Amino acid sequence: MFPAIGRYPTIEVTSQMVSVVIEKIQDRGANEMARRALQIIGQVMRHAKRTGRAKQDITTEFRGMLRRYKKGHFAAIEIEELPDLVQAIYRNDTRMFKRTLIGIKLILLTFVRTSELIGAKKDEFNFEKSLWIIPAERMKMRLPHIVPLSRQSVSFFQELFSMSGNNELVFPSVTKPYKTMSNATLLSGLDQLGYKGRMTGHGFRALAMSTIKQELHYRHECHRSSVSACS
Repeated sequence: MFPAIGRYPTIEVTSQMVSVVIEKIQDRGANEMARRALQIIGQVMRHAKRTGRAKQDITTEFRGMLRRYKKGHFAAIEIEELPDLVQAIYRNDTRMFKRTLIGIKLILLTFVRTSELIGAKKDEFNFEKSLWIIPAERMKMRLPHIVPLSRQSVSFFQELFSMSGNNELVFPSVTKPYKTMSNATLLSGLDQLGYKGRMTGHGFRALAMSTIKQELHYRHECHRSSVSACS
């Protein structure tokens, strides 16, 4: 929002200017982010109106016009398409940044949420036991999550450790190294590989869950319920 309209006095901001901002966010597939951005702009405009620095809240014109956001729905390929995606990742024809490429590989290997991956800190890992323990405060359900690591995953994380030096973050931002990389970075990497609108970081979780259920006949609910309920 700020690069586009942040330098303008609120009284000069038009609905057309806001429309360009929101459409640009939606074109990335970030419909929920677009909704929140519009909400924030509306808060600013309403405050400006109350204090005499704007004539009206121009965001009211956008009500009902945002693309529908379906919570819990993430684009994901079918299992039959996975080999082609894996080959595209390892070919890396677009020459994406190494940290982004490794991040996509780790999402594929661990099935964690994108936010859980990019927020990883070095003290969460025990490479001797091949374990990654994500603390409760970083988990959606507020419970610690134990992630067993394959040999490939351990190797990738160790490479990331060496890349970030003394930084406690495994995935630091390039421009602000003491903050994590953007949530949209991995999605952008998948887009570059030709999977825009077809695959997301969270799509790997959806793909894993559907495949495990259909092919292995294992219900993910079983780890929270009794054995008899899942038999």
